[in-house]
Amino acid sequence: MSDIACPCFALLAQDPNAGAGSIMTMLPMIGVIAVLWILLMWLPQRKEQQKTQALLDGLKKNDRVLLASGILGIVASAQPGDKYLTVRIDEGTGTKIRVLRTSVVRVVTDEDEAEAK
Repeated sequence: MSDIACPCFALLAQDPNAGAGSIMTMLPMIGVIAVLWILLMWLPQRKEQQKTQALLDGLKKNDRVLLASGILGIVASAQPGDKYLTVRIDEGTGTKIRVLRTSVVRVVTDEDEAEAK
């Protein structure tokens, strides 16, 4: 049997300066991983957020919209810079609801309606 009972103690018994070179060789690899993370994850997400924000800022009266809840409606009033907008959800009774601007998923176009049929 060996003098050291646990492999953990074997690591503690080693020279503390022996592994310093391996850390320095890993720093460039950590830098490469950080750059890849920025290019592959952060930049596309930021681009998508800007696109969504442009959609929300461009909402105007009579736009047909799809809400996150699945409700289809027509924007009855949208003030620039306001957090809320009013959406008409029933033409017959004129029922309107007030929703957060961020609950709009997309603006529905004629092509979208033609595809749905």
